[in-house]
Amino acid sequence: MGVPYSDPLADGPVIQAAATRALQKGTKLEQVLEMLQVVSPNLKVPIILFTYYNPILHRGIKSFLAQIANAGVKGLVVPDLPCA
Repeated sequence: MGVPYSDPLADGPVIQAAATRALQKGTKLEQVLEMLQVVSPNLKVPIILFTYYNPILHRGIKSFLAQIANAGVKGLVVPDLPCA
């Protein structure tokens, strides 16, 4: 599940365009997590969240991980994660 981000450096043109449209419509991370919390118990596949490091850092790593786990997320892809 991709989270729209304002500076999607690692995304291709299709995902960039989708993120731009979602952001223009006011989509926020909180809304994505609220939706996932509702639908995840009914899914048979694990939810993997695709986001950038800045939203994680902004919320605090432990807090962010707790929030996404509470929403039913089982994995995380962070393409700009620092390597240190």
